[in-house]
Amino acid sequence: MRDSRTGVPGTGASQAAAAPSGVPSSAMTETAAAEPIDREALLGEARAIDRRGAEYEDKIDGLESDLQSALEIIDRRGDDRAREWLRINYPKFRSPENVGLEGMTRLAMPRFTLADVERAHEEWGCNCGPGALAAIAGLTLDEARAHIPGFDKRLYTNPSMMNAALRGIGKPWRKIGANWPVWGLVRVQWEGPWTAYGVPMAARYRHTHWIGAARGANSIGVFDINCMNNGTGWCDLDDWKRVIVPFLTIEQNNRASGGWHITHAIEVDAS
Repeated sequence: MRDSRTGVPGTGASQAAAAPSGVPSSAMTETAAAEPIDREALLGEARAIDRRGAEYEDKIDGLESDLQSALEIIDRRGDDRAREWLRINYPKFRSPENVGLEGMTRLAMPRFTLADVERAHEEWGCNCGPGALAAIAGLTLDEARAHIPGFDKRLYTNPSMMNAALRGIGKPWRKIGANWPVWGLVRVQWEGPWTAYGVPMAARYRHTHWIGAARGANSIGVFDINCMNNGTGWCDLDDWKRVIVPFLTIEQNNRASGGWHITHAIEVDAS
């Protein structure tokens, strides 16, 4: 399941991949006749403000992700002077290569089954965001839902909502740019006309997908809620790219190119 804005139902793909103070009250006694309240117009304005807020939150997260990626390039390609500058100006930066392999050695199976996924999808619109969060944080789907602010209203999970959920859960976590985490969450952007140069950024937000990830010494595992038919939802990255990606892109939307890239990645403590 992807975010409901792109709408991949159920788990069919898995078969193939195993707010005026200070005014005296006396000054407020004279009032004009009340105008009728256009509730629909007010609701429309409220929804527009909500959408703009979510877009700005995503832009901020995108800039943070771009910065992390730039710092990693400096770390990887720079000389000793560049790395010293990095250490002084960004003391909290950690190179991905310095992260251990705890995630793979502590790989945990989800606390939910295919039947749980299907029930949650029918009852409250469970999709990829709550699914990936539950798998990585060791939660049930209903527990994950409760931690994602605004999910029941929006039926999707943007990066800011995911960050808030992780803060609420209390597990240590950090943003790592667009790299595969040892154990964590990855937000994927499906590519198509909406990602073309000049197209407003907001157009691409409805074509995104959350997965879980576990990176080992020689391989990367992917948790995708669309793979629960295999019993665990986990599969090898190569199998995910070969079978699941085409199913979630080209087979569901003929405007999709089949390409994809990571927009956000989050390292989550595996303990």
